[in-house]
Amino acid sequence: MTKIHDGRRPHPVYGTPLSGQPEERYGVIFRPYRVGVGRTARISDDFRIEVRSSPSYGDYRAVVDGQALAPRFRDREGAYAAAVKAAHPNKPKQVIR
Repeated sequence: MTKIHDGRRPHPVYGTPLSGQPEERYGVIFRPYRVGVGRTARISDDFRIEVRSSPSYGDYRAVVDGQALAPRFRDREGAYAAAVKAAHPNKPKQVIR
């Protein structure tokens, strides 16, 4: 049985991805990484986009190229949409699967 993250290079800060399934949003693949004690984030394969939840507030944060976007997003899909739009402004919008 092949592993879902075989062949992926490790993230420069967070190391290898966790065993969770990758998600595709707006044509970008996000993989789960451990970013702290008991904290995970979904990071794009090119390592430019990071979407993580804020456990104390119940909202989501999006970071593109090291710069945080709006302070908070109410749902993960909004964070994904804004982050992909900021990172790839010319990419055509696709239907979320």
